[in-house]
Amino acid sequence: MRPLEVFVRPLAYDEAMRLKRLAKRAKHASTRGRASIVLGSTAGVSAPSIAASWLTDANHVRKVIREFTSGGFDSLRRQRGRVCSTIHAWQ
Repeated sequence: MRPLEVFVRPLAYDEAMRLKRLAKRAKHASTRGRASIVLGSTAGVSAPSIAASWLTDANHVRKVIREFTSGGFDSLRRQRGRVCSTIHAWQ
């Protein structure tokens, strides 16, 4: 079964301009990529098409779109590696 398409909510003009600026001039490549994915979604491009143009997986595109919808611009920031949650036995 094909997953349902996910699109970003309609953006205000200021939000769209900020997103475009981030897609072009953000310091980190990961932020530029995420912003470009969201821009593609605002243009009505499907997740598989965005994934093909960015050489990534459609599930990653859907995840970025969902995170932007729930977390806004903070979700576009560079994400560090996973946090280690093990408890040391020597403590």
